[in-house]
Amino acid sequence: MRFKGARTSLSEIARALNVDAVIEGSVHRTSDRVRISVQLIHAPTETHVWAREYERDLTDVLKLQGEVARAVADEIRIQVTAEERARLAQAGTVNPTAHEEYLLGQYYLWKLTEDDLTRAVDHLERATRLDPGYAAAHAGLSHAWWWRGVWGGRTLEDVESPSRAAARKALELDPRLAEAHVSMGRIKFGHDWDWTGAERDFGRALEIDPNNLDAHFFHGMLSMALGRFPESIAHLERAEQLDPLSSTVQSGFGRVLYRARRFDEALFHLNRALELEPGNGGAHERLGDVYDQMGRYADALAAYRNGGSGSPLHRARVARIYARMGRRGEAKQMLEDLKAETGDRLPGVAAAGAYAALGDKDEAFRLLFAMAEQGGDALNYVKVEPPLDALHSDPRWQALLRRMNLPIDGGAGAVSP
Repeated sequence: MRFKGARTSLSEIARALNVDAVIEGSVHRTSDRVRISVQLIHAPTETHVWAREYERDLTDVLKLQGEVARAVADEIRIQVTAEERARLAQAGTVNPTAHEEYLLGQYYLWKLTEDDLTRAVDHLERATRLDPGYAAAHAGLSHAWWWRGVWGGRTLEDVESPSRAAARKALELDPRLAEAHVSMGRIKFGHDWDWTGAERDFGRALEIDPNNLDAHFFHGMLSMALGRFPESIAHLERAEQLDPLSSTVQSGFGRVLYRARRFDEALFHLNRALELEPGNGGAHERLGDVYDQMGRYADALAAYRNGGSGSPLHRARVARIYARMGRRGEAKQMLEDLKAETGDRLPGVAAAGAYAALGDKDEAFRLLFAMAEQGGDALNYVKVEPPLDALHSDPRWQALLRRMNLPIDGGAGAVSP
C-alpha cells in the first residue's frame, strides 16, 4: 500500500521490500459480495507465475484471506507448519463493517501521536461493539490503549485497566490468536514487570505466527530491557524484514542500538525512520539521545527542538544536555522549574539522567526508587539506559534492579527479589 499510486516497477518494489516475488491483485465489492483477483509475479523478471479469482460473501472475508494465503503457500512450495495451517483454516465470519473499523484502527495505531492513537481507540472500540466476538479487534484495542499511555496524552495508570481488559477478552475469545498473546505479554512486560510471563506470551505468539511483526518487535524490546542485546537485535532485524518501510520499527531498532552503545548504527536507523516519516517526534528525541552520548551536544539540542513538545520529558532531556555541556546553573534551574510545575512528578528516568550528569546521585536514586514504587512502563529500560551508567558503581543500583526483579548480570534469568 505504501507504493499505491507511485510509478514504481514491480522489480523496484521487490528490491525495496527485500522479496523475490510479489502478490498483485484487485478487490471488487458489490453489495454484500467481494471478489478478489490475485496474481503471483516473479519480481526480477516480472513474470506471472500464477493467477486465480475468488468470490465470497463479505462476512467470509477472513476465511477468504486464509484461503488465498494457503493457495500462495502451496504454489511457492514453502513449508507451512501444522499450527500455521490450523490458524489459516480456523478463521470465522466477521461483520464487514467491524472489519473495516479494525483495519482503520490498525492504520492509525502505529502512527504514535495522541490524535492518531485516539482515532485508533475509537475505530477499534467501534469494531468490538459491532462484532463483540472479534478477538483481533480486542487485541488491537489493548495495543492502542497501551500506546496512548506511552506516546499519547494519557498516563500509564489511566490506560492499564482498559488495555488489560481488552487483552483478556481477546485471549478468552481466541487463545490461538497470536495478537492476543502479544497484547497480554505487553501488559506483563510494561506494567507488571513479569519478565518471565511476558517472554512466555511473546514466545507463544511466535509459535502460532512466526512472522508476527508485533511479537518480534515487543520480544526485542523485552530482550533489550533484560540486557540481552544480540537477541534483541535479531528480533528487530526480523521486524525490519517484515516491514522495511515502517518508521516505528526503524525508530525502535535505533533505540535498541543506542542502548547497546552502537551509536553510529543507531544514527543510521533513526535517520531512516525520519526519512520514512519526518513527523516522527519520538525518532527526533531518540536521535538527540544518540548525539548526546556521542558528545555532539549542539546536534542533540537541535534534534530535541525538532521533535520537542515542551513536555516535562523533553525539558528533562535538555537539562541533561546542559549539565553535560557544563551549563550547570541552567540545568539545575530547569529541573527546579520542572519540580514546581509537576508537583515533583518529574519524568523519572530522564530527570535522573540529568541529576546523574550533575553528580547528584542521591536525587537521581530518589527519583528512580519513587518510580519503582509506582511501577509501570516508564522504568522498564532503566538497566540499559546510557545516561545512568554513572550510577552503576553505587550499591543502590543493584538494590534498584532487585526491586524490579531485573537480572544484574545481563543474563536471561531474573534475580531473586
